Amino acid sequence: MLRQKLAKLGARQVYPMRLMRRRNFDFPDKRLDSVKSWVRLRDEGDKVELMLKQSVGNQMGDIRETPVIVDDFEKASQFLLSIGMIQKSEQESRRELWVYKNVEIMLDEWPWVKPFIEIEAPEKQLVIDFAQQLDLSWDQAIFDTVEPVYYNEYDVTRQQIHALETMRFSDPIPKILKPKAKK
Repeated sequence: MLRQKLAKLGARQVYPMRLMRRRNFDFPDKRLDSVKSWVRLRDEGDKVELMLKQSVGNQMGDIRETPVIVDDFEKASQFLLSIGMIQKSEQESRRELWVYKNVEIMLDEWPWVKPFIEIEAPEKQLVIDFAQQLDLSWDQAIFDTVEPVYYNEYDVTRQQIHALETMRFSDPIPKILKPKAKK
């Protein structure tokens, strides 16, 4: 249904749903985590990206990103370990990318949660307008990392999510992920 809406609006699919894998890193003293930052290495299928990410709030645009394209996922991972970083987690997700004018629309799937949509544009109003065209409720929008998606479905804390060393589709659902009670 959503893909049909996107096509009807004139959006074009850049690539179909594909697997992405990422590893997140910090220093042993967790100095990056202490300032809500982390280093992410992500294999997107057609490119490998190393990025410093920093959460500076929970409003749109409050994740600062400093990306670098690298040519080898495993070698970049070994480089980070060799400079004293530790791997905090390894995660998988699936993503499908669409574009409409200056708007990017990502259909995302993560282990153990319902699929969701991410909309990015150079201006907030473009995101608001496109979300309205898709009949999405702005009141339900989340401007953060993927963690709140898990908070919405499970009775889990940030610390518990951060403690998960792997989040892969082939992994069984962790015992700490207890569904929220129905209201």
